[in-house]
Amino acid sequence: QYVISCSQQHYERILNPSLDSGQMERFQDANQPGLSNTLVPLADLIKADETGLAFVRRCRSTKVLATGIPTLDEREYDIEGGDVIEISGYSNTGKSQILLQMVANCVLPVETGGECRVCIFFDCELKFDAQQLREIIRKKLVCHIQSEPKEFSHEMNTERIEVLVRQCTDRVHVFRCTSNLEVLTTLYSIRPLTSSENVGLLCLDTVSSFYWETVDTDMNASGLHVSVPNALKMLMKNRRICIAATKPLFFSAAHSSARFANKRTEYLSDTWQAMVSTRLLVSRIDNASHGKNLHEPRYSAVLRTKSKHLFFNYVINDGGVSEIK
Repeated sequence: QYVISCSQQHYERILNPSLDSGQMERFQDANQPGLSNTLVPLADLIKADETGLAFVRRCRSTKVLATGIPTLDEREYDIEGGDVIEISGYSNTGKSQILLQMVANCVLPVETGGECRVCIFFDCELKFDAQQLREIIRKKLVCHIQSEPKEFSHEMNTERIEVLVRQCTDRVHVFRCTSNLEVLTTLYSIRPLTSSENVGLLCLDTVSSFYWETVDTDMNASGLHVSVPNALKMLMKNRRICIAATKPLFFSAAHSSARFANKRTEYLSDTWQAMVSTRLLVSRIDNASHGKNLHEPRYSAVLRTKSKHLFFNYVINDGGVSEIK
């Protein structure tokens, strides 16, 4: 078995041939002077139980799933961990609305700026609004048709738009679970679905729905909170699935004692925390304190990845989440 070491430049060209339209340059000798500090062992990037084909599929493309929110689309794909987004915030800050925005953009046709992929939605709070999702999809289709009329040469009437909306919603599979055990068993049962269909997004609203119900009474609670993230990892293995989950915040610095100050916002398992590659902290903007009298509430978001720290504001309307300056 050969352990191949190459410079980061050559490694990127292997995984992304489109970066260089010419012929692939040959590997330089690993012992060549000047490369000792830039050599990256490929063996460190290959998982122990992973085939060569699975490695290429996992690493070949680093494009993240488009969400329709420009700043969120600037996140980076983690080759080792995948694309896991945690949307956290207090009540009435638009967490579920951001999920619906991601769902709509996932199932919309490619020619309208979507991904045309399948979405799996875990409705753990039993508040999934199918009518609102249809309205978001309909608004986006109409806006795109009006802005790009040349792309739609055939007559795009109301009936045709409704057909497109129905095709988009058919790509959404909603599962309503009432316990962590149901979430876990459903994750294992949908493996054939993720293998047969082009699943691009898996949503959890919320990832902590049943945490407080079982943490003190169920002896297996801690095990379930570790097993669910591990089941998600199994789904992401060899498949480019983006996972997005909402997580409500229960503690704040002003109401937490010094004893629990370091853990006031992190109450889920370390297994889940290690999975998250993008953290989105959302909050509501108090317009009165900014001297503004606006009828439409505004929200702010802080996006954190391993290498990025970004801010943006947004509003929520019938067309979903709209980023504003």
